[in-house]
Amino acid sequence: ALDQDDPDLTNNDLEEEIIVGNDADLVISKTVNNSTPNEGDTISYTITVTNNGAAQATALLVNDLLPAGVTYVSDTPSVGTYDDATGDWVINTLNTGATAILTITATVDSGTSGTTINNVITFAMDQTDPDLTNNDLEEEINVVGEIDLVVSKSIIEPGPYILGGVYTYSITVANSGPAQATNVAITDQLPAGITYVSDIPDQGTYNIATGVWDVGTIPADELRMLTITFSVDAGTANASITNVITDVILDQIDLNVIPDDLDETINIDGDNDNDGVSDSVDIDDDNDGILDVIEGTADSDGDGIPDVFDQDSDNDGIPDNVEGQTTDGYITPTGNDSDGDGLDDAYEGTGDEGITPEDTDADNTPDYLDDDSDNDGIPDATEGFDYNNDGVVDTLPIGEDVDNDGIDDAYDGDTTGYGDPNGNIVDIAPDTDLNNTDNDGEPDYRDIDDDGDGVDTEFELDPNGNGGDPDDTDNDGTPDYLDTDDDGDNIPTVDESPDPNGDGNPDDAVDTDGNGIPDYLEPNGSDPNSEDGIEIYTGISPNGDGVNDVFVIRGLENVENTLEIYNRWGVKVYGTDNYGRNDNFFRGISNGRATIEEKDELPVGTYFYVLEYVLETGERKSRAGYLYINR
Repeated sequence: ALDQDDPDLTNNDLEEEIIVGNDADLVISKTVNNSTPNEGDTISYTITVTNNGAAQATALLVNDLLPAGVTYVSDTPSVGTYDDATGDWVINTLNTGATAILTITATVDSGTSGTTINNVITFAMDQTDPDLTNNDLEEEINVVGEIDLVVSKSIIEPGPYILGGVYTYSITVANSGPAQATNVAITDQLPAGITYVSDIPDQGTYNIATGVWDVGTIPADELRMLTITFSVDAGTANASITNVITDVILDQIDLNVIPDDLDETINIDGDNDNDGVSDSVDIDDDNDGILDVIEGTADSDGDGIPDVFDQDSDNDGIPDNVEGQTTDGYITPTGNDSDGDGLDDAYEGTGDEGITPEDTDADNTPDYLDDDSDNDGIPDATEGFDYNNDGVVDTLPIGEDVDNDGIDDAYDGDTTGYGDPNGNIVDIAPDTDLNNTDNDGEPDYRDIDDDGDGVDTEFELDPNGNGGDPDDTDNDGTPDYLDTDDDGDNIPTVDESPDPNGDGNPDDAVDTDGNGIPDYLEPNGSDPNSEDGIEIYTGISPNGDGVNDVFVIRGLENVENTLEIYNRWGVKVYGTDNYGRNDNFFRGISNGRATIEEKDELPVGTYFYVLEYVLETGERKSRAGYLYINR
């Protein structure tokens, strides 16, 4: 107030206001005790609120609603209360300089591996926070997304794996952690060559159509197993079948896939003879009736096929099935195998006996491995197939074996496999189907005297020792060992006393004229009307030319006899028993008497003989006559 008037009141500033301080500077922070937890881990969030302002904070509310991926367990507030349903932490009043703390315990949910979970808080109060930059209102966790899952596959049975056999795959999934594995699925589609039978998972399900094993969750340090039973399909002999796990799916990342064993290979046994029985259980892999344990793995004929798979192990054209059996006891295969062991029913015997291999010449090499079964010097390949008896094979091998069964296609009745163990030569009877010159019930390859003439074949091949091809004395195109009349004199060899002692060796053969050539190899004229079949020649010329060098008397070889020779003065100059045997001949030399010195050559002249002999009837007879010596 003043005495005067103020003409302008508008230029006056007459008042000043003050604002009473209402700021509460809150410092809010949030932390987590484990920012990289695994699924299932328990974590703790800690929220700290400090009032650094000048004013008291009133109606203070902090909200921390846990996000998806973690689940509330418990809370511990230092002041106020926390509602996990709404996330509200009601503090109400927080004085200047005071601090409030809330700890929230939670677990990390399944299925969160590899994700980031962010937890954000908000707050409200009556006052104003003048500085929001000092607040830390959120905290994130990164759920570990890596584990070590080990997948392995094996087959339970050690083998062998045979056609029609039933076996089991085992698949194991081991979780070595550190987290649990979730939504695990494994794909194992069975390959061609095997057929599903059944499955047993210890968790989840297996879909045979898709091959997916839906395992689910595997906690850390646990494993799960699936077994799949299958059978081996027909037609897979000698095949390698590999089963591969093609896919492993899970929510996490597998830290180490190197130890995983995702495939398993089985090698199916062969079925050499294609009889539907795997070789490992087939006791006769080549269908010849001779058991595998006898034949073994040797390759006797060197054709690259082991005997156990070879239907002609000595490569002579005669199948093992035939050579393995006796001729008169030969049994044809039936083609049936009732017990499924690979051995034809014809040879089962009392139980899996098989054929006991024959060894004709007893040389400890059975005929099916012996290229000369009778040891007569002529190969079985020749004797078996020389039907015209000229010493030359009529059915020659062609050098092909398209089905690799070990028997030349020229003799193979089934060139597509092992279906004809006895070949195309032998049908029912080997003694007639194979060459049998003398029709004695034993084919030539097993006959020590092919032509049945009393002289064993081995001694008719080359009796004169000149080598070369088998001898054919009479040049008729039939070698002596197949010729019933070796010298072609129309007298059968057997009737010319080729082997008086019957041992098959003609070293004692009768040589009537003593010229060193036995009668059966030398044409000899004879008088069919001679008395008692004994023919006496009346002259000799012992000069060493091989002609008429001895006193010839035919027909004595099989009768007991005594011969005496006298000179013209009646002095006996020669005498012997069993004349004509064992080179016992009169050659114009005295065998010693009182008046004539032993071994003196007798002079040219006329002599007188007296022959006494005993017929098979027991009748004794005597014949006498003159003998002329001319040098």
